[in-house]
Amino acid sequence: MHRSRISNIDELTKEQKGKLFASIFEKESQYYKKLIGAFDRTSEDYRQHSMKYSIFHEYQFGGSLQAFGKYICDHKDRKSFELFLNIIELEDGSADEAPSFTLGAIFKCDPGWVFESMKNHLGLMNDLEWGIVGDKKSEKRYNELRTSIGLSETNFSLYYEE
Repeated sequence: MHRSRISNIDELTKEQKGKLFASIFEKESQYYKKLIGAFDRTSEDYRQHSMKYSIFHEYQFGGSLQAFGKYICDHKDRKSFELFLNIIELEDGSADEAPSFTLGAIFKCDPGWVFESMKNHLGLMNDLEWGIVGDKKSEKRYNELRTSIGLSETNFSLYYEE
């Protein structure tokens, strides 16, 4: 890729960043759905697609997560955050921990906003928990928010090795 085609994400407007993340999340979703929907996992087509997905997932999707976390903390863009949550739900069971860590980083900058935004995604609470493990202040705030909606507290000590 020629240098003239590379932009610093910090130089983009809020709208441009939102569109960029939406396009990354849409492509990630398309690649993943095609991958898990494949019938013949022994075909050359599947192997090629799997390789494209792996490269995109690692470098485009994964490479954008830190910038996405900063973007959400700065702009509280619910639409983009919803797209992100949908990706985490779609890829449920993935061994990739980066989305959980990004979710945790976003929670740390505004726990109430994240918790409110996640009310329709309560199945992602384990991902959020994993993303905040070790940050005692976030663990405490998380449990306060859980109990405020009638859920029991999480015993974070279960995450720690003894």
